[in-house]
Amino acid sequence: MRRFGMGKSGNEEMVIGKRTSVEEGLFRMPGAWATLLLVLADALALEASLFLVYFLRETLSVLFPAWVPLEALRSVALAILLFPLGYALAGLYPGYGLSVVERMRRNVQPTFRTPPPMP
Repeated sequence: MRRFGMGKSGNEEMVIGKRTSVEEGLFRMPGAWATLLLVLADALALEASLFLVYFLRETLSVLFPAWVPLEALRSVALAILLFPLGYALAGLYPGYGLSVVERMRRNVQPTFRTPPPMP
């Protein structure tokens, strides 16, 4: 470990070669953890909204006489999970530093490449 002069504030010394706590253990790649957390949060929000809409429709079934079984939503629920995965592969999580045009391009490409749900 080498020490070089004074730091920015003038009170502390700058140490070269010392590992910080961010570089050790499980927190070696904080960007990967942030990406995973964002993907999981988006997937949870999409699945929750799907089931909230289903239960709202069931509540208002007097107005909508057609019956939709819960098993029919299984393929839709699985297809919804492909969207956050596609956005993650396109580099949208976290997406810092992307221009508006680049962000829009990366949003559109995975959206239209996601296959439709099969019954």
